[in-house]
Amino acid sequence: MLNCFVVDDEFHALETMCDYVEQTPGLKLMGSSNIPTEALAQIKNGPAPDVLITDIDMPILTGLDLAELVGEKCIVIFTSAHEDFALKAFEREGFAYLLKPVTYTKFLKVFQRLETFNITSEKTNKEDGTDALFLKGDEGKMLRVELSEIVYIESQKNYVIVVTETDSTTIYMMISEIINYLPESQFSRVHRSFIVSHRHINYITHKMIIMKNGVEIPISLSFKNSLLDKLQHQIPVSKRLSS
Repeated sequence: MLNCFVVDDEFHALETMCDYVEQTPGLKLMGSSNIPTEALAQIKNGPAPDVLITDIDMPILTGLDLAELVGEKCIVIFTSAHEDFALKAFEREGFAYLLKPVTYTKFLKVFQRLETFNITSEKTNKEDGTDALFLKGDEGKMLRVELSEIVYIESQKNYVIVVTETDSTTIYMMISEIINYLPESQFSRVHRSFIVSHRHINYITHKMIIMKNGVEIPISLSFKNSLLDKLQHQIPVSKRLSS
């Protein structure tokens, strides 16, 4: 399910795009606004959408400005009644550029392409046998971190802290994004703010996970069952009948 936020200063165009989102399986309308400054505040202060659909030609704050200020929080799809903005839209790394009037067929094709992109990206990240991540550090440095050395990952609003056996690195990324780069067989999200490495777990209690380094990680019931399912093959169970 992709959460979408729509911004357009023209009420009819805004209403049309919201209708498209709501009638498309796999999409959810998490918000909309006809005032770009208000949209920016909502995106900055609340949970970020997966996809921002924004008009370009708007007063005070253009869609191009909005995309730049939002940064890497979400995928951006631009709409406009003017062909002249197409180049600038792609310079802002927009995923797609929809020329108004936008038909539902055009809209659907973009999201079908986006769905394929997400699936391909996720399969590549989780199944390519990668044994390390390259994290963007200060001054453009790329730090190699072995997956086997990652103990846990903690979310801090728009950042995550990757904690290893010897160090920690903070990067600009959402926890819901970095989980896609980790193999499911080795890592689990156990709380809205934490991902743990299975190999570094010491023991699990009803509400906590104690890591081998002594750090206590809270575990939510909704995530606990998923973790135990992954660890099931490592839990010895006697086949003898108990008397």
